[in-house]
Amino acid sequence: DTTPNLLNLLRLHRLLMVKAARSEVAADQAARDQTLEAAWALSESVAADPRLIANLIHLALLRDFSGLLRALESPPAGWADRLAERTPREALRQALHLESWHAVRLMSPGAEGDPCRDRRAGWHCRYLVRHAIADTVGVFDRVSRHLDEANIRDLDVGDFMDREVESLPRWNVFARMLIPNLLDAPLKAARTEVDLELTRRVLEARKALASDFQGDLPGLSGPQSSEAFPDLAWVYELQPDGLTIRAGEDLPAAAESPLPLKVVLARPPAES
Repeated sequence: DTTPNLLNLLRLHRLLMVKAARSEVAADQAARDQTLEAAWALSESVAADPRLIANLIHLALLRDFSGLLRALESPPAGWADRLAERTPREALRQALHLESWHAVRLMSPGAEGDPCRDRRAGWHCRYLVRHAIADTVGVFDRVSRHLDEANIRDLDVGDFMDREVESLPRWNVFARMLIPNLLDAPLKAARTEVDLELTRRVLEARKALASDFQGDLPGLSGPQSSEAFPDLAWVYELQPDGLTIRAGEDLPAAAESPLPLKVVLARPPAES
């Protein structure tokens, strides 16, 4: 089996994040940028993996990048464009479709991976497996449609999770083990998309603050509609000593320690 160990890859990525952060503290921008490039190359290898588990790991990698890039006082150029290329909700939708296709394929007698290939398994194995797969694919489809919610506040998983778990028959042990870990994926993808957007706005604002540290900055004031969720507003508050960017409202969290939806940026000191 040549499948990479994704958990070890996640650990390695976080070690690279720590190394980049230490280089930032030490004011070693060359080492910081080199480490960021290595971490991004690692995350790209995961992004290219179409499997659902790889998609969920990639969401964690993107959150790590968001947190670190916001903290850099002089971030390297080009990162806002890189983050803009990431569309977590669409990537999750494609991964769910692939998992559904793979599951339906297992329903073909004799298919590779068919748990009932052994004829001694009997008709009851085929019957139970087909129904188990049908239940699982149905949940995949409903989770995929849940991604289409236009308002991130509607992605809170409580009622959705309870309803889906309750709909699974008790004999479908496989689905009951798998599905609860999947039902919050739409919220994780949506919240990651919001986090990436705020990070891009922070990077663009740092660039603007560095180029013009006096007076007002066009485009960096008042509320602005979110690109990911038009009903969400980003509020820009320009002060003499810096800029605050925050979400116009609280949003459901997708993790125990979510990234903050408010970032305070200080104006760089004027060059003498």
